[in-house]
Amino acid sequence: MLIVIIPTEFHEGLHLGLYNLGRDSIIRIGRGDNWRSMGTAKYRAQGHPNGDEGEGDSTGGPEPQRQHLGAWPTLVIKAGYSQSLEALRGDMSWWFGASDHQVKIVLLAKFDTQQMTAIIEKWIITITQNPGTNRDNPTSYTVTRGALRLEFDLLFLQQPQPGSAEGDVIIDIPDLQRWAVRLWRLVP
Repeated sequence: MLIVIIPTEFHEGLHLGLYNLGRDSIIRIGRGDNWRSMGTAKYRAQGHPNGDEGEGDSTGGPEPQRQHLGAWPTLVIKAGYSQSLEALRGDMSWWFGASDHQVKIVLLAKFDTQQMTAIIEKWIITITQNPGTNRDNPTSYTVTRGALRLEFDLLFLQQPQPGSAEGDVIIDIPDLQRWAVRLWRLVP
């Protein structure tokens, strides 16, 4: 059986609106020329050329660090309109594991018209270093609330330059509210 999912205008607005808010903030901090939008490119798990693959809805990473073909993004946005939050979380886990933690931030955007809610979850990976413990599961995940903060060092794989406008990318609550209002206009 083949299942074909056709992205709707609503689905595209769900992730592209969020991605564009982040991209606009990247430009404001003076790093627009150092950011590579990677779109919906498909990726395969590292070391498994015939294995399963993932496709982000919106992705991006820093230049020059991630400008070569096959480079993993540092930011992945997955959107779900018909997809459950649990399925999106499974996708999130795949991105971190398949990239061998080269993906640094995964944003999940879920819109539920029945509950009249828009949910954004930000997931980052934290490698735990506990001497003498089993390393079978070396990661933990963090979910944050409030204004959306995308850490500069995770996006660009370096610290911000002192004395510059560089810093964490902040998508504030009013911007997120405008994003949600635009989405409501597209509800099928």
